[in-house]
Amino acid sequence: MSNSGETVLIAEDDEMMRSAIQKFLELNGYHIVSTSNGQEALRAFTELGGSISAVFSDLEMPILNGIELSKKITSIDPSAKVILTSGNLHPGLTEELQKAGVRYFIPKPYHPEEVLETIQRLCKEGQ
Repeated sequence: MSNSGETVLIAEDDEMMRSAIQKFLELNGYHIVSTSNGQEALRAFTELGGSISAVFSDLEMPILNGIELSKKITSIDPSAKVILTSGNLHPGLTEELQKAGVRYFIPKPYHPEEVLETIQRLCKEGQ
């Protein structure tokens, strides 16, 4: 499955993780907007509007966490595709994500192919 140059917004406070997934997605033809916290990601999403095909965000970030970011993004655009990721799989996380309306979650450590496949599937749904 190929993409047609969709734009993915990445929100990840770990610079190494952010850089690695950014490079991988770029090699697979995606345009990337890279941010290091939820507030930067929200600003980028607001400024870029409908050109963002998917958002890939860490759950635990400074300033604005992934759940709050997801809520704010979907309040701006209810059809936004937000994928959250976290290595902190505490009891009750699934319920917390469901209550917040988060539909897509990939646990860390993840394989970049898993992220790619999820983004490809979501972008295809949006066509």
